[in-house]
Amino acid sequence: MMQFKSTGLLKISVDDFCHSMEVPNSYKKDFRNLRIRVIEPAISELSKKDNLIIEWKPTKNGGRKLTGLEFTFKQNPQTQFVL
Repeated sequence: MMQFKSTGLLKISVDDFCHSMEVPNSYKKDFRNLRIRVIEPAISELSKKDNLIIEWKPTKNGGRKLTGLEFTFKQNPQTQFVL
């Protein structure tokens, strides 16, 4: 995500996301498992460690098939220190 810090937007296909996060094949088949066991814990950890506000949504290509993920993020203004 830090590669996209200047834009605050990351769009990634589900396959690329799963590959980069080394997700087991069983999670790829069921999006609920992917969301609960990979996406939400990762967002929680990044929010705590890097003081980021992260929002995400799945993206679909026309019908019901999930094709990608879209993450928007920005620095949490309440945790920034002004010197």
